[in-house]
Amino acid sequence: MMKTVLLIDDEEQIRKLTKRLIGPHGYRVVEAEHGAQGLERAREQDFSLIILDHQMPVMDGLAFLKALREELRSDTPVLMMSGNADRDLRSQCFRLGVFDFISKLESPDIVLARIENGMKISELLDFRRKMEIEMRISESILKDIAVPREVQGSAFQLRTANRGFSRIGGDLFIAFGLETGCPVFCIGDISGHGVSASLFTAFVAYAARRAYREALVPHRILTRLNRELSEYLPGNRFVSMFCCSYDAAKRVLHYANAGHPAPYLCRAGKVIQVDDGDNPILGFEPHQQYEGVSVAFEPGDWLLLYTDGMLDMYDGKDFSTDNRLAEVCLAGDSADATFARLEEHLDRQQNFTDDRTIMLLAAL
Repeated sequence: MMKTVLLIDDEEQIRKLTKRLIGPHGYRVVEAEHGAQGLERAREQDFSLIILDHQMPVMDGLAFLKALREELRSDTPVLMMSGNADRDLRSQCFRLGVFDFISKLESPDIVLARIENGMKISELLDFRRKMEIEMRISESILKDIAVPREVQGSAFQLRTANRGFSRIGGDLFIAFGLETGCPVFCIGDISGHGVSASLFTAFVAYAARRAYREALVPHRILTRLNRELSEYLPGNRFVSMFCCSYDAAKRVLHYANAGHPAPYLCRAGKVIQVDDGDNPILGFEPHQQYEGVSVAFEPGDWLLLYTDGMLDMYDGKDFSTDNRLAEVCLAGDSADATFARLEEHLDRQQNFTDDRTIMLLAAL
């Protein structure tokens, strides 16, 4: 695709010479005689690069730059043609996005080299814009997948909090069958960060929904999900997951763990860390059968699920474990007080290295 250059200069001869110089190198040149005309051209179409003279009638180069950035909100790179060595002028131009200055008497090879530099900047800006669109789409998808911050059921209350290491990451917190008498809650950690991690997070979420529709029971959900992930996940990707369901009629919590950090269970005011057995993470062994556990879960009891980003710290030299999570949980406070203190901890936590998510399920 031909790259388009907006050339703004009041001297027709300079425009002709510049166009003759850069045209054969794959650049399409659109001309303007002064800044005001250049602004109209910039309103009509996008340009990869702008070559701008400073001293012009009607609207000079500096006025054009201000209008380009403030009115049009354009970040198009600008190469300024000026012999003016005034430091204040150059400083203003650099602040307004001029990436270089060039003399009208500069040799052709230097002119072409600086134009090429401007094109590289343009490509990077274009890439950033496309990535920003991808990031927004990914954020929207992950937000739609995730369980809301608070879910109030007839017999339970679920609260969640998430702090990403980057804008989008690999923590998964989802729920199924909230309108039924036995809702299912899952928390998972997909390896990696960024757009690729969000892609796999979405895939795992949809695969988990399929597994839920076929299995309903936590250990069978993980067994079914593991078969699919073993088939489709790349070898360098892995998923840990804790899955539980609450049977409110029987006041029983059913759960299964696939290599995920052991949750904290508060029952009758006493807190224990749930024994998760030795089940492996998802996606490696397609024939793995996951085991389930059932425990009493009475009104006032709560279960805290979390991802390992809550624990892993790095101060620039050494890795360490943050024990504050255990301290808050083992205090044995009410679900409300525990969640409030955990959110406080999330906001104060420093030197974290991963996405951090908590889910607190309380029986009512």
